[in-house]
Amino acid sequence: MMSLQVKPVIDEQELARFLGAEDSPSFSFSTTAKIERWVKTIETALRPSVCYCVKKIESVSRDAVHLEDGLPLRSRNLAKTLRLCQEAVCFIATVGNRIEGVTKRCMDTHRYSDAYIVDAMASVAIENVVEQFQQGMAAQCRAQGKAVTLRFSPGYCDWNLADQKKIFSLFDPNQVDVDILGSCFIVPRKSIVGIFGICPAHNGISKCSYNPCNECSKLDCETRRGDNLS
Repeated sequence: MMSLQVKPVIDEQELARFLGAEDSPSFSFSTTAKIERWVKTIETALRPSVCYCVKKIESVSRDAVHLEDGLPLRSRNLAKTLRLCQEAVCFIATVGNRIEGVTKRCMDTHRYSDAYIVDAMASVAIENVVEQFQQGMAAQCRAQGKAVTLRFSPGYCDWNLADQKKIFSLFDPNQVDVDILGSCFIVPRKSIVGIFGICPAHNGISKCSYNPCNECSKLDCETRRGDNLS
C-alpha cells in the first residue's frame, strides 16, 4: 500500500455545477461573497490524502474482474473497461473529517446557505484530489508506454455498492484514514473509493478507451462522462 498527499483545487466551474448552476457558471454577488469568505477556512480544514495499491488482474470474465488472490469485482461495465488491462490501481481518497465540523457549525447556527456552499466546496475538493491522483498515475504510465482507463467507483453504473468492502479489504485499516460501516456508508463522508486499469498504449493512445456512457441512453445523468480520464 502506498499513500500520497494532494493539494486540492476548488475549480469555479465545477463548484457551479455542484451548486446547480451548470448552465450559468457565474455566481451572484452574495454567493461569491460567501465563497470568498469560506475559502481560507476550508483550505485549513481539508486534510487530503490518497492511499492506493496496484494489483495484478488475474482474469476478466463477461461480468467480473478478478484481481490477484481471486478477489472478484462484479460489474459488466467494469469488465469491459479493464478487459485488456494487466494491472489495476485501487484507491481510497479523502479530504478528512474536519470539514464536516465546519458544515455542522453552519447548520447548528442556522446558516443553511453557508452549509450548502461549504458542502459543495468539499465535494469539489475531493473530486479534484482523485482527478489529480489519476492524472499523476497517468503521467507515470505514459513514461512506461502505458495508459490508464476511466476510473470507476462501487455504486457507479452497474457496480454494486457492496463491493466497496472488497476494495477496503486490500488495505491495512490502521493506515487508511477512512472507515466503512456495515451499511457501506463511508466516514469521512467526503471520501471516494475506486479503481482504474493500467493498459498498453500505442503512441500514447490507450487501447482501453471503453466508456459505458457512450452506450447509455440516460442523457441527464449527473455522472455522465465524456471520453477522458475522469
